[in-house]
Amino acid sequence: METQTAVTSTLAPEEEYARFDAARLKAQEQLGVLYDKALEEVGEDNASIFEIHLATSLKYSPKFSEPTCSNIPTEVT
Repeated sequence: METQTAVTSTLAPEEEYARFDAARLKAQEQLGVLYDKALEEVGEDNASIFEIHLATSLKYSPKFSEPTCSNIPTEVT
């Protein structure tokens, strides 16, 4: 059974969206570094897993972003 914990924030919705976007961009950067390292160490075929993650989940995509953004309240509580 999965337990969910409610988290509240004092940030305005725009700040939460900006925070999410900054984290997404940082993750893209980190995956790029991992891709480059894997490319050097294990070759393109094996490194492509990082490239696939970049292309499918971390680029701006409603499918990726909507679940997170839909949980950002529209008002500060």
